[in-house]
Amino acid sequence: MRDKAVSASIEGHVVVDPAGETVGKVSRVIYDDAKANMPTWMVVDRGLLRPENYVPASGAYATPDDRVKVPFHKRWIKAAPKVDRSGLTAPVRSELQTHYQLFQTGT
Repeated sequence: MRDKAVSASIEGHVVVDPAGETVGKVSRVIYDDAKANMPTWMVVDRGLLRPENYVPASGAYATPDDRVKVPFHKRWIKAAPKVDRSGLTAPVRSELQTHYQLFQTGT
């Protein structure tokens, strides 16, 4: 997922966790910076009557069998803040960063 053409092509692809368990399908790719070539978030549709979840695009990659592998387990993704009508607002971004521990550094 190095550029917009590649990342846009993952829409509709199955998302799997590190154990190979199916999480859902990529329904949308989100770029925080319109000029950036790297997506920031993916919206993953987990299926009928299940809410969509935001998943960081960082660390995700396309597999040879056209799946998108993410570095987070399905259970962790299911517990993440859900996609709602308000969209990816600043408070939601903050919750997501905390949930996915995106700003933690090693000691």
